[in-house]
Amino acid sequence: MKHSMKYVVLCLLFFIYSTAFSQTAVEYLNSMTMEFGTIKNGYFEYINQVAHGKSAKKAETKRQEVLTILKTSKSKISKIKAFNGKTTLRDSLISYLDLSYNVMTNDYSKIMDMEAISEQSYDMMEAYVTAQEIANQKINKGSEMVNTQIAAFAAENNITMNAGADDSRDKVIKIANSVMKFQSNLNLLLFKSSFQEQQMIAALSAGNISLVQQSRTALIQASREGLKSLDTIPSYKGDGTLEVALRNILNFYQDEATNQIPGMLDFFLAKENFEKIKKVVDSKPKGSVTKEEVDQYNAALGKYNESINAYNTKNNTLNAKRTQLFNEWNAAGDAFLDKQIPKK
Repeated sequence: MKHSMKYVVLCLLFFIYSTAFSQTAVEYLNSMTMEFGTIKNGYFEYINQVAHGKSAKKAETKRQEVLTILKTSKSKISKIKAFNGKTTLRDSLISYLDLSYNVMTNDYSKIMDMEAISEQSYDMMEAYVTAQEIANQKINKGSEMVNTQIAAFAAENNITMNAGADDSRDKVIKIANSVMKFQSNLNLLLFKSSFQEQQMIAALSAGNISLVQQSRTALIQASREGLKSLDTIPSYKGDGTLEVALRNILNFYQDEATNQIPGMLDFFLAKENFEKIKKVVDSKPKGSVTKEEVDQYNAALGKYNESINAYNTKNNTLNAKRTQLFNEWNAAGDAFLDKQIPKK
């Protein structure tokens, strides 16, 4: 499954307006927030790579760049002296930098490790998504702490701040968070069924009929639940393309597990019957095989050959349909991200 599910939020900053007598305070605030312009650029580029690259691993180079920015900014901000004997704002910014550095270093390193094994089970995929949400929440809390201190500093020093101030980078990051969370939820919904199909196909390839039946039943239930869940999920700002693509796949799973796989199991019955008769015939000395046994052998062989052709035809048809539907799902995902998240 191509899209996997990844997002970060950054909620900072500031357009500052001041009266003449608060100029010094403005300069103090600007000396620190100037560094955050650089930080925002780094986060902005990282978010866009995660959103449009679909992989935390692919964005690793950018993650390292953000870590360097955070480290450099902390060094610069730490050298800024107190304002009127107070370091509360400076210290809150340093705390935020420490928190961000820890999240980008540890949380996202673990997220990349989890990404590599996320498709091994539904629980692992769910844990992978949850880890991203936790990392996001940590950064949110840090941002709220900084914003509280900024507001307090501004009020204390008579600095007027535009209450609705948000530059384009902040807006895009907020949008990216919302879009990728929406897509992640659909990805998780899809994975619950696709994992069962993978188990069913593996069992089919191994000829394990009991496991095929077990996985087939689980796939019917998972895809049915997925379709019901889709009925309750509103489209994203009127864009229902992802839901349509996902619904098509889940309907395919329903038909595959309910109607197609049972017929393919006839191949294994025909194979088992032929091999049983062949074993009897092969065990007899030449010339001792009866006409009835020869007729049974030929009939079983004919049915076995027919079942092979039917199995291969059905399997090829299912593979082609599945490939088509996932190509449409991936294309819909790409188009959805490109449409909903500005790249610049």
